[in-house]
Amino acid sequence: MADLDKAIQDARKAVETSSEEEYLDKVLYLNHVGYLLRLRYLKTRAISDLEEAIWSTEEAFAIIPEEEPAPEDLYSNYGLQLGDRFQRTGAMADLENAIASTREAIGPDWGNWGSSPPAPDKNPNPYLTWAFRQNNLGSLLAARFARTGAMSDLDEAILVIRKAITITPEDHPLRAYWLNNLGIRLGDRFWKTEAVTDLEEAIRITREGIKIGTEDHSYQALWLNNLGTLLGRRFSKTGNMPDLEESIRVLQEALDITPEEDQRPASWLNNLGGRLGDMFSRSGATSDLKSALSYYQSALRQPNSPIISRIEAGREVLRYCVIASDWEQAYEASATAVPLVSKLTPRSLETSDRQYMLSLIVGLASDAAAMALYADKGPLIALELLEHGRGVLLDEMGMDISELLERYPELTEKFIVLRDELEIDKLTIEIRKRPGFERFLLAPSEEEIRGAARCGPIIIINISKYRCDAVLVEQHQIRFLALPYLNAKDIEEKAREGHLGDSKVLEWLWDVVANPILDAFGFTQPPLDGKWPHVWWIPTGPLSKFPLHAAGRHFEGSTETVLDRVMSSYSSSVKAIIRGRLHPLPSSSPRNKALVVAMKHTPGRTVLPFVAEEVEKVYNLCKSMSLEPIEPNRRAGEILNHFRLSKIFHFAGYGQTNNLNPLQSQLLVEDWKEGGITVTSILEKDSIQYTEGYINLLKYSPYQTSIDLRDLPFLAYLSACGTGQIKDEKFVDESIHLISAFQVGFRHVIGTLWEVSDELCVDMARTTYECMRDAGMTDESVCLGLHKATRELRERWVNAPENERQGSISVRKAGMPQAEDEKGTRSTLSEDQRDVRLPRDVVPCDDKEIGQWVPYIHFGV
Repeated sequence: MADLDKAIQDARKAVETSSEEEYLDKVLYLNHVGYLLRLRYLKTRAISDLEEAIWSTEEAFAIIPEEEPAPEDLYSNYGLQLGDRFQRTGAMADLENAIASTREAIGPDWGNWGSSPPAPDKNPNPYLTWAFRQNNLGSLLAARFARTGAMSDLDEAILVIRKAITITPEDHPLRAYWLNNLGIRLGDRFWKTEAVTDLEEAIRITREGIKIGTEDHSYQALWLNNLGTLLGRRFSKTGNMPDLEESIRVLQEALDITPEEDQRPASWLNNLGGRLGDMFSRSGATSDLKSALSYYQSALRQPNSPIISRIEAGREVLRYCVIASDWEQAYEASATAVPLVSKLTPRSLETSDRQYMLSLIVGLASDAAAMALYADKGPLIALELLEHGRGVLLDEMGMDISELLERYPELTEKFIVLRDELEIDKLTIEIRKRPGFERFLLAPSEEEIRGAARCGPIIIINISKYRCDAVLVEQHQIRFLALPYLNAKDIEEKAREGHLGDSKVLEWLWDVVANPILDAFGFTQPPLDGKWPHVWWIPTGPLSKFPLHAAGRHFEGSTETVLDRVMSSYSSSVKAIIRGRLHPLPSSSPRNKALVVAMKHTPGRTVLPFVAEEVEKVYNLCKSMSLEPIEPNRRAGEILNHFRLSKIFHFAGYGQTNNLNPLQSQLLVEDWKEGGITVTSILEKDSIQYTEGYINLLKYSPYQTSIDLRDLPFLAYLSACGTGQIKDEKFVDESIHLISAFQVGFRHVIGTLWEVSDELCVDMARTTYECMRDAGMTDESVCLGLHKATRELRERWVNAPENERQGSISVRKAGMPQAEDEKGTRSTLSEDQRDVRLPRDVVPCDDKEIGQWVPYIHFGV
């Protein structure tokens, strides 16, 4: 290491003393600095070395004239450096650029030679360089396969690594590297396709690579780890005990020859822990269980390993501690793993990368909270774990730094601009030393949590495969209620079956969740004075998909329903409620616009005839509340730009949920195929990055006197389908959907859990806005208005004749509605037309027992 440190020092001096005129020399020196810093990073895992390596290489690219080609070595090193950073942070942009740069290093001519280039003469080095880069390309393509699941990437990875092996002489030590890499990739393909021939070849060539390999222990350890992994996979396939025994032996050997205890990769420790766990499953021996736990504990505490590997280790500690009923150790592991979540998604990552990383740890916080309750740590500790490990992405995007900005503008500017995590950590410590900011970026305190319940109880329902409980927050206490008849398996089964609002599901929700909770608060009957108690639901896990507000036995005369006991709001976290209440609703505000977007005609979608009627009513009601309705150009950019001065945003049209990437769920406007109003675009409008513009306004613009940053727009009413829908369970912890995105920048949001009727949207909006008008646009009036509208439609549904209750039949009796065709011609809808339900979505729901009043929900303070 001393030699490497001196080499870096000398290389830096070479850069400093190089002449600007002789730029080729400087390019060479910068490239070499980057190469050496990466070598040191591979030894020490110090991210600062890797960042400087990348900067040095980029500096080399920058000084090359545009007309001059960059050296292939520069492209090759850059690909390696970006690939390393991707492995560390998960930034897809780094991986894509690494692949592109490595392809540039290989060049088009080399790639046209098929399985191998022409036979080398006396000097094989150019061909070995080509093989080295092909092997690197294979590793990068395999990494993209692991992220995206694209088999074409994995197949190409195997192809290019085979090319590298073909060109490399059999007695050359580099051949061992390529063989081991090919073994890993073939093992990956087996894991995907279960093709045993791939697995058998992978084991055979990995053994071959180990035999001819280098004496460098770090590489030998890597290859032994790879062999142990492959043998473990074969054991999983065949149950052959000799494979498991050899796997444990070689994995242990890999760790034994690793030079330093604290440099052992957490993934290797996890591998050995997993195989020892397999052995315990066969033997039942306590010693095997303890050994597995020991290795997972060691992995959890590896300071220089990737965060995701450490978190995976923590989850395994929990799993095996449950088997051993060792609740104290399980809790301690939870308390170590959950704080790592914030480090898993550094601010330098793109939002999509952060979403992906968080999807890998779904359920961690809920399992940790369950362990805290098992270990008798109390509901406050359980809630702190939930608040720390869930809603990470939205919490940062919605961070309110206006007070910090007013009192310490220089610190605020620095915090916004910084992307280096070490520097951010230092600055965060500095901010916490300032009066009033002692808990900056920390989970809310007990006092803050209880204070958040001043307007009504907050109900956090924790769903873990280990147990289910409700944490009940009131102003004077925080307690928990065990829910013994609720379990994750039943929730997941009902979620898979769909139709989450049918009568049987609503009754089940009442029996196992809502009724026990409301009873615990004493909400056992409808309010006698007409003043509805207000509760906030924060479901976790797959329960986030269910309509808790609609739970109950809905028939004439029944009061065994949530709707007949309380009015309901939702939130993604207690933090979100606290953030929304940081600043009281101002008595007066310069926001006097009602931004109304009516998408009766949406490109690529059928006409929604009742949008015109809904918008007409909203227009008139907004005017009665002294708001000026405006309807801008129906394109995304124009609409987003009107948010800042609008008090209300009302959208009537289609919503579209993206199953694979919630950040791309959107409201369909005229340019929706070009991007539209997506979750990402909404978050970026209201995120900390957007605050940079506010800083400039505060400093330099008289505009600051006309609007207070803390005066958020009052209401986003999303009269569209599925705006609060989460289809993929990987994303339930982050609650990323259109409603939660709007909640970052709006005080209140009304939306839907699934498909809604085009016609009934008119009634829901009318009743809700009338209540807001009559109550004077208070915080309470939004939820009260939606509660009243929902009850009215529920009563019509309950009291309607059976043949009119079947979902698709209109229950509105107030005359024949008018609609316009695409040319604007108004006509009265016939009875046949009225009997055809017009959903504001592309996937109709045909369940006969679902009341169309069920999916409407309120998020807000």
